[in-house]
Amino acid sequence: MVPYEQDNLLATISAQPAIIEEIKQKQVNDEYLKKNCDEFEAKPKPGFTIEDSILKFQGRLCVPNDTKLKRRTQEKVHKSMFSMHPGNTKMYQDLKLVYSWPNMKKKIVVFNSKCLQCQQVKVEH
Repeated sequence: MVPYEQDNLLATISAQPAIIEEIKQKQVNDEYLKKNCDEFEAKPKPGFTIEDSILKFQGRLCVPNDTKLKRRTQEKVHKSMFSMHPGNTKMYQDLKLVYSWPNMKKKIVVFNSKCLQCQQVKVEH
């Protein structure tokens, strides 16, 4: 809230997904990401940046090594009303625009192979 003139008040609200806040909090506990943040000031690695206290790689959020958090991000994309159970390639293309973690493509393939609805609908040739 910011005072604006004599009797007026100007307030702004910014909304961001809760998952971004959770990533921000868990980045502090992840050893690899914490090491990158600590070394960033002394000698920054190419491609890494820090924006709003969040470590990013090539403009994408660095997801900590937390299985539950990664699963939740994949479920959000996979079961979205806009994409409805995309295949491996489409899901990877959507996720890589925003998130980054090691072996991302492989984890997506494993996640999709375990989806019961996808197994029942998609026919193997």
